[in-house]
Amino acid sequence: MSSSCIVGNTATPNVEPKNKARVHEHSNCTQQPCLYLGPGGKRCLQPITCATVPEHFESHGIKAIYRAVGVTCQWEGCFDRCSRHNFVRHVREKHLGHTRRTACNSENGRGQHTSLHEEPGDAASQDEHRVSEHAKSDFVLCQYPNSNGTSCGEVISHATISAHFASLHGVKAMSRQAVVACRWGGCERHVRRHSFLRHIREAHLGLTRKKAG
Repeated sequence: MSSSCIVGNTATPNVEPKNKARVHEHSNCTQQPCLYLGPGGKRCLQPITCATVPEHFESHGIKAIYRAVGVTCQWEGCFDRCSRHNFVRHVREKHLGHTRRTACNSENGRGQHTSLHEEPGDAASQDEHRVSEHAKSDFVLCQYPNSNGTSCGEVISHATISAHFASLHGVKAMSRQAVVACRWGGCERHVRRHSFLRHIREAHLGLTRKKAG
C-alpha cells in the first residue's frame, strides 16, 4: 500500500500536539493569494502570509493527514512531493518565497523573502535578494498574452513569477542567450532570456533592486 496521498484527501488523523507558529519569523511577510487548487481545479485565492499558512491549510485538509505520509502539493503548477510534516515549509519557501536569514545576517529572527524558482546562474536569481521591500504591489494580474492572444489574467507575485512564466509562457524552454520580445501589455522591449524575469519584475510589477550600501 502506497504511503503517499494528495493533500486534502482523508487519511490517518494527526494526533500530535499543535506546534505554535513562530510569528516573529514571519512578521514582515507580505500577503499573497493562495493558488492551491480545490475541487474542479479551482484556485483558492484566499489571501495568506507565511504566518497564516498552517491555519489556512487546515481548510485544505492538511491536518487530517498523518505527518509521516508523503503528500503531493496541489499548488497551481507545482505537484512536488514532500512529507506532510515538511508541507508548511514547502509552501512558505517555494510558493511564498520565504527563507530564514543566516545567523550572521539575522535581525530579530525575522525571515526574508526570495524566489526559489530561478535556475542557477540566472541574473534574476542572483539579484532576487535585492528586491526592494517597498514594492508597489504584493500581487497583480499577469497581462502577458496567451498563445491565442488573450491576456493571461493569472494572479502573480514576486514569489510566483518564475514558476508562472516557466509553466504557462514557456520562458525556460528558451536558450539563456536568446533575445525575447516582451509582450506584456504591448511592451515589445527586447531583452536576453536570462534578464527577462528581472525586466518583468522591474518594468511591469514595479519591483526594484536595492542599491548596494
